[in-house]
Amino acid sequence: MQVQHLKNYWLRPENILIMVLVLIKLVIHFMLSANYGYFRDEFLYMNLGERLFEGSLDMPLLAPTVMTLTRWLLGDSLLAIRFFPVMAGVTIIFLTVLMVRELGGKFFAQLLAGICVLGAPVFLGVNSSFSYDSFDQLFWTWSLLMLVKIFKNNSPRHWLYFGLTAGLGLLTKQSMLFLGFALALALMLTPQRKQFQQKWIWLGAAVALLFFIPYLIMQWRLDWPSLGYWKYYTDSKTYPVSPIEFLLFQIIPLNPLALPVWLSGLGWSLFSKSGKAVRPLGLIYVLLFFIFMLLKAKFYFLAPVYPFLFAAGAVAFEQFSERGWWLTIRKVYVGLIVVGAIIMAPFAMPLLPVETFIKYSSLTGGDAGVKQERHEISALPQFFADRFGWEEMADVVARVYHQLPAEEQKKACILTGNYGEAGAIKFFGEKNGYALPPVISGHGQYFYWGFGNCTGEVIISIGISERYLKQAFQEVISAGLFQCQYCMPYENNQPVFVCRRPVAPLAEMWPHFKHLD
Repeated sequence: MQVQHLKNYWLRPENILIMVLVLIKLVIHFMLSANYGYFRDEFLYMNLGERLFEGSLDMPLLAPTVMTLTRWLLGDSLLAIRFFPVMAGVTIIFLTVLMVRELGGKFFAQLLAGICVLGAPVFLGVNSSFSYDSFDQLFWTWSLLMLVKIFKNNSPRHWLYFGLTAGLGLLTKQSMLFLGFALALALMLTPQRKQFQQKWIWLGAAVALLFFIPYLIMQWRLDWPSLGYWKYYTDSKTYPVSPIEFLLFQIIPLNPLALPVWLSGLGWSLFSKSGKAVRPLGLIYVLLFFIFMLLKAKFYFLAPVYPFLFAAGAVAFEQFSERGWWLTIRKVYVGLIVVGAIIMAPFAMPLLPVETFIKYSSLTGGDAGVKQERHEISALPQFFADRFGWEEMADVVARVYHQLPAEEQKKACILTGNYGEAGAIKFFGEKNGYALPPVISGHGQYFYWGFGNCTGEVIISIGISERYLKQAFQEVISAGLFQCQYCMPYENNQPVFVCRRPVAPLAEMWPHFKHLD
């Protein structure tokens, strides 16, 4: 009887729907998107995973730990290191459907919300490479589901579960602090301020703080480097969007045809009688929208709130369209959302061959209208261009190294201009058996890892200008040239220098190599 009951449970239409959505997500990522190469940041996560307890400039421990676990269990192929980000995306779909059910949505609402999340370019893109953003989105979505349970079902004990999911979010990325800040304000602005009278909310906050303590200790030990990093990040690295651009960047990466759904969810949660219980969640979105807009944050910082808005909007659509000709209209609308998702998907993840994508993207100016950083781009948007050229770069550097006399090879180190170059040369040097010397860099996190046993007597350098190197070394000779067709312009046509006779010990010069740009 139990087996039959279990079988009947999984054969329910709403459960079959979840399985179908999950299967589509898996097929898209594991069978259709294995094009291009490793993304720049993936090399950094590998190195962070190898130095878990040495401290990090800008992130807590969870994502590097997951990378370490991935490489140990699955290896370091492209599909292997992207397994857990895809699983995070799959879980977000599942949690979104659960939110719909908690809000009272039936089959159509679950279908609509699930398709909106599945096809949103921002989720497809983030899950197509390894980064802490996949896990950040997961724990935000999970935390919002806990808030729905707390407010909708009057279940204060769920603050403990919220504390757990928010704590895991704090173990992933500092942005969870913004959710906590917006939540506190939203509670004060609604009748849900009564939650502050419950012990459970304070216990939940204590649970979340426990997860954040290791990161605070690590930052204290390194003299709070993240403060300088995030100031630079907002002042100099991110593209300075205007308020109108920030709004447009919320529409395009979520699939423009899905705009009515999440706008309906926002309106339903803020103004409708049936959405009154979850009004704080609508306010959280509004507050975060203005906070991130004023901070000129990247557009996807707000992305983790949209699963809730899709869920709420799907419920509102279902309630509004259950009769007459609306039944036909809503079916057509679901089809339009699917078409929009298919059109937008190649801009989010590497589905098309490069030349095909370049022709396809020329219709929208090469990046679907969304710009994230200030760097000049070429034929490919940065999110794709940063997947090209890394192995070829390691090949060029390896050739220069092996041309050195044996005595100099023993003294040599490789000095790069940025973390992408350092990580790629190290990774492919080991993967391809080049037997390269240590790779160091003054960029970001690499500066804090230092220069190890390098003496500076013989340095092979890429990514640093000849003019700058001549300030540190009396002999700087061009020994190779790295070129790539599709990488970022600032990585292309990079000379490889051999530097000798340092003007001072490397320990004295090292602070001058420190930079964040």
